[in-house]
Amino acid sequence: MKKRNLFILPFLMIGAFSLSLAACGSAPEAPQEEEGGDDDYTGPDPLEGKNVTIRFDSQWGGNMQTMFNAWAEEFHELHPGVTVEVNKISGDYSDVAKKESTDLQTGNDDWGDIVSCYPDHVVDYIGFGKCVDLNKFINSENEGIALGPNTLKDLTPAAKEYFNIEYPMSGMYCAPFSVSTEFMLYNKEILEWTIPGVNGDKRITEEYLENMTWEEFYGVFCPAFLEYNESKPDNEKLLITDNGNYAVLGYDDDANAFITLLEQYGYPYTSIDEDRNPSIDFNTAEARTLAKSWNYYRNNNYIITEGSNNNSKPTSLLASKRVLFAVGSTGGITYQQSSLDQGGLNVEVGCTIVPQAAGQDPKIVLQGGSLCILAHNSANDADRQLAAWMFYKYITNKQNSIRWAMQTGYAPIRKSVYKTSDWAEIIDTEGKNGIELLTALSSRYVQLNSGAMFLTPVFQGSKVCREQVDGLFAKIMNSDMATCTDQFVVDEFNKAYNNVITNM
Repeated sequence: MKKRNLFILPFLMIGAFSLSLAACGSAPEAPQEEEGGDDDYTGPDPLEGKNVTIRFDSQWGGNMQTMFNAWAEEFHELHPGVTVEVNKISGDYSDVAKKESTDLQTGNDDWGDIVSCYPDHVVDYIGFGKCVDLNKFINSENEGIALGPNTLKDLTPAAKEYFNIEYPMSGMYCAPFSVSTEFMLYNKEILEWTIPGVNGDKRITEEYLENMTWEEFYGVFCPAFLEYNESKPDNEKLLITDNGNYAVLGYDDDANAFITLLEQYGYPYTSIDEDRNPSIDFNTAEARTLAKSWNYYRNNNYIITEGSNNNSKPTSLLASKRVLFAVGSTGGITYQQSSLDQGGLNVEVGCTIVPQAAGQDPKIVLQGGSLCILAHNSANDADRQLAAWMFYKYITNKQNSIRWAMQTGYAPIRKSVYKTSDWAEIIDTEGKNGIELLTALSSRYVQLNSGAMFLTPVFQGSKVCREQVDGLFAKIMNSDMATCTDQFVVDEFNKAYNNVITNM
């Protein structure tokens, strides 16, 4: 089973209205000089004389959609024969995948030309024979089309991981665009509390939270905090417990929670052998015991997940003090800031790394959007594919990588970005507030730290596997303790496993 550690994102402070930076050390050091950046090209335009319209399908909206619209206009000015239609699909990455797969299955030729995706999604597109192997562009003899040596050297380690994904058939079918991971937001008032039996009876500190293990969190912190919180007057409580919809920690994604736990504890999830044969490995006694223990924690209000929160992300509960901690995506800062702004209780938050398994190396899931190109049945399909690829090259050049980072808080995929005066401005917190300050802090946070992000294997059925464990974990978390017997857990794991095998 191939697992690749890329980088770890440790500790920073993020506030809802008043934000501050902590536990991030001194200012980032400039990376050592090395060859990299955009490749200079002054030859003929590969799109000269081409007249095509291509569609960009994604789930990105708001300021991100505004950025794509601007890029589409700029690209049209550079290549007057090419029109890029920006099409927002409601929902998330999985909704984009459902839409594209449905269209591919019906053969109506109404799928996008360039599509946002996770690596898992492109396996289905490959199965329909419509996902383009990008190597023909990356390694093109035409320098205006290829990814030149400077560009390739300029890609971050996380971006380069996309070149190493082992698909069911040889090739590279999705290209890196943006990188994110999970972090844990928390109500900063907890740093003013001293809870009996926690942290040696000393005040809660940033260092204590940064080094939190699941064993400490569930075995020590949660029971002690809940008891101490209940002893406080209502106006001093950090967790409002007047109904059942509360927990010490909210986790935005059931599948991420389950898969990350397995990785943290060294339990298998899925794997691929040297002949690219996949294996579904999550149905083990250790994984079942872990899942059942989280059912106990859910029923004791230690944890709530999206699946056990009426399919609503629990980070939204942070602003109303229905959770004290919330695990969400570093790529979701716009949503998180909006939730905090609308919460009404003026909760100021910090953030730190997700709790880890005691005695194990830190592990955090690698996320972020990649892009793929889909073939069509039209006579001008080759020109459409080329236009889609050239649009990808344009939106990932050095300057546009900076613009994307400024707008979204996603980590840039170009190393040279970190050596620019523009980047220095992005991470400068002086005089900034709201989402601009949040972007500065998260960008600085990404640059300062390295270590433990992981990718799961990609194969025919990996998307189904993720969907099944998402539903599996949600069902276990939603069950009462009387229902969640050992046999119930075994039965549910077997159902999920068999559904994966059936649909591979």
